[in-house]
Amino acid sequence: MAADGAAPTEASGQLLYDTTAGALSWDVDGTGSQGDPVRVADLSGVPLTTASDFSLV
Repeated sequence: MAADGAAPTEASGQLLYDTTAGALSWDVDGTGSQGDPVRVADLSGVPLTTASDFSLV
């Protein structure tokens, strides 16, 4: 899970969390070749989160 700038950190699927806006997005490939990240949630109050707070199934 990448945070703070909401920019991909590796060339694979990952959650991106913009800690300024509270926007949680999914980036399918981390490179932009398959499209822009898709915003999946806006987290109220911009809570502190870590990758262990999420489970993808």
